[in-house]
Amino acid sequence: MTNRMFRKDPICAFGLLLMLSVSAADAQEPQTAHHRFRDTEHWAHIFESPERARWQKPDQVVSALNLKPGQTVVDIGAGTGYFTRRFARTVGPSGKAIGLDIEPGMIDYMKANAKQINLPNYEARLVQPDNPELAPRSVDVVFFCDVLHHIDERVAYLRKLEPGLKRGGRIVVIDFKKTAPSARLPR
Repeated sequence: MTNRMFRKDPICAFGLLLMLSVSAADAQEPQTAHHRFRDTEHWAHIFESPERARWQKPDQVVSALNLKPGQTVVDIGAGTGYFTRRFARTVGPSGKAIGLDIEPGMIDYMKANAKQINLPNYEARLVQPDNPELAPRSVDVVFFCDVLHHIDERVAYLRKLEPGLKRGGRIVVIDFKKTAPSARLPR
């Protein structure tokens, strides 16, 4: 970009200034947005709302992942298993979908849901906030949906995923933040 562009387009200059100030403020904030989801009933009402399907388009998300039968997908911060159960159906009985969460109530919710919809390849596991506890070379896809910004020491956490990925494994992140985007990577 040149200075000439800013002279011609003050809106563009204002947008860049706004992005820079958001980035500077972002750098001073803690690395995470801690929020616990202990009230399972309350959060299930929100996470399972029909409105979510309209704006998040879960079927399109799952389709875009191009999952194959027999694959193992780990859904980190799975909550109620909104995506986990979709993954279980997609990878079929020879595959596995594992919902990880730090909230015991969410784990209970997912286990009951898996039993109710009769998906034995839909699992739920309680994990610590700083460790996904993946078995070595066991996972084809690690999936985060609006969770990564809640994790402390994100880079260290992401490094813990690598040993669990199979050759050619992927990490997929769907996340949003209600402020202007920042070009800087998480620390």
